Amino acid sequence: MCHGHASKYGVDCVLPVQNSLVHFYACCGLMDVACIVFDEMPTRDLVTWNTIIDGFAKVGEMGLAHKMFDKMPVRNVVSWNVMITGYLDFQNPGNALKLFREMMARRFVSSDTTVVNVIVACGRSNQLKEGKPVHEHLFKTFLGSSLIIDTTMVDIFAKVGEMGLSHKMFDKMPVRNVVSWNVMITRYLDFRNPGNALKLFREMMARRFVSSNTNVVNVIVASGRSNRLKEGKSVHGHLFKMFLGSSLIIDTTMVYM
Repeated sequence: MCHGHASKYGVDCVLPVQNSLVHFYACCGLMDVACIVFDEMPTRDLVTWNTIIDGFAKVGEMGLAHKMFDKMPVRNVVSWNVMITGYLDFQNPGNALKLFREMMARRFVSSDTTVVNVIVACGRSNQLKEGKPVHEHLFKTFLGSSLIIDTTMVDIFAKVGEMGLSHKMFDKMPVRNVVSWNVMITRYLDFRNPGNALKLFREMMARRFVSSNTNVVNVIVASGRSNRLKEGKSVHGHLFKMFLGSSLIIDTTMVYM
């Protein structure tokens, strides 16, 4: 219907309209039709190429997506992001990392999205050595540190059991938020270290961070695992001091304890 209206009013050959049609058919999973529109376009821009590549990636046709990517006359960060994300979505972190190395070699400035995706790829493929240069790459390309990236690095190292490296990253973070603390506390619990989880929570309270319910439940669980019921009670009291009030989840956890 949209395509018909565009043809009726003679705007179906206007580049933004054609890009919208490619996007529309790609979103519907009709890649055959999207390709027909793409092939008939007299001119194409970055939006056109990125849209068709993203369409192939979304339906799992990574081979076709990569062929189109290789044919692109010009690429931008979005083009690389689409490909890296596509390989990650379809469980191919190796190719995602390979593309990122190529991207760095061509001196593209990475976005936070790219870097987070690649750090995730490092974690999935257990290639922790790749994770460190990715983080260093931020500073070389003048992106500096990022709360999202730093927290992702902390989480990835922790998930593969490198709690020492994870905690070092956490200690070096110039800025932290509740999510950063949650990640460290949760991972220590995952690896059966309730003592360190409780220690971190006490440090968090001392720095006057307002705890989330997730954080408090994790610490109450840690208190139970380490048989430190006094810690659990002080955590419950902490809720009221920090104006979080009572919570069904937290109260139920206390009863379970």
